[in-house]
Amino acid sequence: MNICTAVPPATVVQLTGKQYTVATPGTIGVGISCAYDDVDSSDDGVTLSYATSGAEDTWKAVHTGSLTDISGVGDKAFWDNTNTLYAVSGSTIIQINGLDSQSASTALAKTLIAALH
Repeated sequence: MNICTAVPPATVVQLTGKQYTVATPGTIGVGISCAYDDVDSSDDGVTLSYATSGAEDTWKAVHTGSLTDISGVGDKAFWDNTNTLYAVSGSTIIQINGLDSQSASTALAKTLIAALH
């Protein structure tokens, strides 16, 4: 699935309040990603990604240190001290990077999970 199509920039703008106009699909490790940015990169960008293999192993590896568990996002989710949200939904792990807002990251995670199912 192309995240950039499933979660278009207009949706990301609505949920974050940031003026993202550019969506660039890509890959991160074994996952699929989309990086959102504005044309002149004056706003910090945000990246949404997901992987359908190794969700539990990845969860165990990253679920350490200073973090805040979040309920109501997939099967389990947390926000860490580097402004990254991780969530597991079924056999899929998602990651939201680049926002300093836990609530905006949570909204994006819920939107991505809905698009994946």
